[in-house]
Amino acid sequence: MLIISTVAGALRIYVRSRLLKTFGWDDWAMVLAQFFFLLCTIFLFLVNTWGTSTYNGIQAVDYDTFSWMARWGYGMYILTVIAIKVSLSLFMFRIFGPHHIRERVLIHILTIVPAAIGLTALVLVNATCAVTFAPVCAWRRTFNYTSLSFSFANSLADIAFASLSFLILWRMTMTRAAKISASVLFLIGSFGGLASVLRVAAYFQPGSDVLQQIRYSTWSMIEAGTCITAVCLFTLRPLFRHCTCFGSRMGTGWSSQAKLYPYRASTILNKGHVAELQTHGLTDKAGSRASEVKEPEVVVLVAERMDSRFSRASRMEVYTLESGLGTRDMGTREV
Repeated sequence: MLIISTVAGALRIYVRSRLLKTFGWDDWAMVLAQFFFLLCTIFLFLVNTWGTSTYNGIQAVDYDTFSWMARWGYGMYILTVIAIKVSLSLFMFRIFGPHHIRERVLIHILTIVPAAIGLTALVLVNATCAVTFAPVCAWRRTFNYTSLSFSFANSLADIAFASLSFLILWRMTMTRAAKISASVLFLIGSFGGLASVLRVAAYFQPGSDVLQQIRYSTWSMIEAGTCITAVCLFTLRPLFRHCTCFGSRMGTGWSSQAKLYPYRASTILNKGHVAELQTHGLTDKAGSRASEVKEPEVVVLVAERMDSRFSRASRMEVYTLESGLGTRDMGTREV
């Protein structure tokens, strides 16, 4: 999972910094999540490798060292999950504007609640005897309840974020193939929530403390890596479009790639993706009769080059202007 998530994260950095040139705070949060996940993987690898190794029938690593590695691994996992939630929430805030009050309140709740519980668990891990093999620890039950609460809150947040993603997909104007590909990415992201549920189930499985820690850490690593990969893949659509358009230009050239799309007065495109076009109909202020000739609303035909990038408005070209008085060729220009 570390290799897959690292590749997905590197592609996200390339898309946001080179193609779109819109490297934002959500991208920085994802870079931080990838760093925490790297440390988490290292510590959990040490736990899984040394935790079960023996030398002449004697445990190779003492319980104190094992507990130290487990505490740091679990702490890095908590920070990874919090950074992922922050990155995803910042990305959602860029989609749901100030007028989407309910969605923004829900995003705040889905981010703040797991983060608060996770930070509480992080304090209990490092400041108490909860994650140790001490025979008696007054904080162990408190930590167990906090850890389970964090797991349940994280699972519910993953499911809710996946539902918001499907809501975004439903509202977007995309081709069927694009919606199918995006749905696959959302399905991959939902596996993170499933891994979180399985991590909770692993906590209740019988076995020694060492085996329980190993199962718990394994599912934690799978969950974090899957979430990072899914969130990064969701931002790579401009890269797929760029590669597809590059192949089309190599095969058919520039001229055959332009298609005309009519946009009426009610059509407003997202500023951050292509351009904002707003055409206005011509009205008769003198109150003319129905028998008199009225000028219909204006229809602007817009051609989008196939190599256009979502944040580059200069790729839009206006070709013709149609009205009831005839069709006028306005040529080609970049907006």
